Amino acid sequence: MPAICSPITPLLVASPAYLARHGEPATPYEIAGHNCLIRGHGRQRQHWYFSQGYTAVSGRRARQSHLIGGTPLLDAARAGCGLLLLSSWMVQRGINEGSLQRVLPGWQASPYESRNDEIHAVFRGGRFLKPQTRAFIDFLVERIPALQDAPS
Repeated sequence: MPAICSPITPLLVASPAYLARHGEPATPYEIAGHNCLIRGHGRQRQHWYFSQGYTAVSGRRARQSHLIGGTPLLDAARAGCGLLLLSSWMVQRGINEGSLQRVLPGWQASPYESRNDEIHAVFRGGRFLKPQTRAFIDFLVERIPALQDAPS
């Protein structure tokens, strides 16, 4: 039985050093001229998708560095290796500390063309939910949005 804890808000980020060396893209189309850090196991496609109001476009990632897992991707972005599209709860601390900066902040970015993801807590169904399970789900529902909405 799943419970939706929070939508995932992807943010496009890069280190200030990377942007100083390569320039900041002004439109989604310009990401093709940048190194894009992506998961290396095929879950992301050749494009990132962007929307702004009623406008939706895809930005083709011409150059890519493949890594496995969010933490190595985050470390690579902080080290100035390229643009990174990752969940806000993973990049928000770097934004707050100044090691990462939002790119194309006026656009909503996503690795998916027609949807965004959500964080689900999955638990065994039944008539009665264990108090520990309920407490954990309540904790997730309370904390995950706070991580995503932390001030930048």
